[in-house]
Amino acid sequence: MDSIGANDNFIAVLKSHFAFGIRINSPIEIMRFKRFYSDDYGMDCSWTDEEIMDKIQQNCFIHEEKGFILEEDTVDSILNEIYELKMNGARIVYYSSLFEKNEEWFYKVRIFSKTMLKNFIKKYASDVFCKKTYFSWENSTENILLKENIIDVWGVDVLHDYYSLEEKMEYVPIEKIKYALTNNVCFVWNSAETYTLDSRFVISDSEKDSILRYVDEKSKDINGVSLEDIPAQSVYEENFELSKAAILTLIFEIVLSHKYERCNRIVMLKGQQSDAAKMIQEYCLSKDEISLDELLEQWQLRTGTQRQAEPLEIAYSVLTRVDMNTFVRDEKVKYNVSEVDKTLETIVADDAAGMKEIVSFALFPRCNYPWNLFLLESFCRRKSRIFKYMAITSNSRNAGAIVRRDCKFDYHTLLANVLAKRQIELEEKVIMNYLYENGFVARRSYKYINELIELSKKLREGR
Repeated sequence: MDSIGANDNFIAVLKSHFAFGIRINSPIEIMRFKRFYSDDYGMDCSWTDEEIMDKIQQNCFIHEEKGFILEEDTVDSILNEIYELKMNGARIVYYSSLFEKNEEWFYKVRIFSKTMLKNFIKKYASDVFCKKTYFSWENSTENILLKENIIDVWGVDVLHDYYSLEEKMEYVPIEKIKYALTNNVCFVWNSAETYTLDSRFVISDSEKDSILRYVDEKSKDINGVSLEDIPAQSVYEENFELSKAAILTLIFEIVLSHKYERCNRIVMLKGQQSDAAKMIQEYCLSKDEISLDELLEQWQLRTGTQRQAEPLEIAYSVLTRVDMNTFVRDEKVKYNVSEVDKTLETIVADDAAGMKEIVSFALFPRCNYPWNLFLLESFCRRKSRIFKYMAITSNSRNAGAIVRRDCKFDYHTLLANVLAKRQIELEEKVIMNYLYENGFVARRSYKYINELIELSKKLREGR
């Protein structure tokens, strides 16, 4: 028998007796194959075990340690369906989506899982690049393929949400669409779940020049330029479908990004200090006086967050807080440091006093501003030679402690020492009421209360 006929016999045996696959590297399966071959053709199988294994690898696609063989017209039918995806504009196809959305049809052609589909494609689709979770017709990265596929299907619309794109990209999971939209600058967030494409943004060369000139002039200020202050009314009118956030992002990316860097809503020349903390510090130093609202607004402009602790810590490091709402330059406050320290020594009997244990400022020397707990905190932070301020975190609730500067405790250990020495009942509610009412903490809860109680017990027992 010639080799072609022998190979036909080999394939025929597999199709007749191993419709659900033949286990590879299995001596028992090889013996079964030989027995079926002998029964079908009335002669012994002349191939060695190794030759049979080689033929399985050559003629089958391998899935879960088994070789599968399909009818030629079935193979052609599946490959034609895959070719149609390419003709319809798909750049990237995920095995899971393709299988799940056509599961019934795939079962009919004896493909029973997404992994089995992947192994079939690897074997028979010679023009396809198979990756772990998807295949494509271009040897490119997943992100680039997704980006180009989205651009291909975008059409003339200015806006698309996840779901409209999902309808156009049938075999791409929605989480992959979300990934591509958030990881490519050509897609710009407009509003919840909705994006625009940068090429849909309308802006003339003269408008670009005008914006750039404005920012060039204003950027001489070390604190940068707010995107929201850029005069661009005509740009807003021409792009009426877009949100303000999208327009500001596009103005930056298209007009300014070659020369400037962005820190949330502030732009600065590349190479200038763009660290938000440094920028806030420079801003504070440039002012004679700054309100709390202005400080927090500047922080939000640069970071997009509304936290208070970080900007408060920065302001306290270079300015003096004279009341709830106001920070001023240090020079405006005339502390008599030694006299203030002497006064505090009469108040802070042990290592520390809670901020709200200071109830009178009658004995404090004049300093150009009325004394209050904010002013006292500023003094202890940077001016006192004997005391320092400590707290869980910077705050505007007069929560913290005045502590002797030579005290080496962290704040948790300091609180435990206070509780141990003052004979406070070591029960959670009692402890939290005491610490809150005396100004050691800002609220009646503490993340490490159990550890605090345990440490207080040990200190009280002298362990």
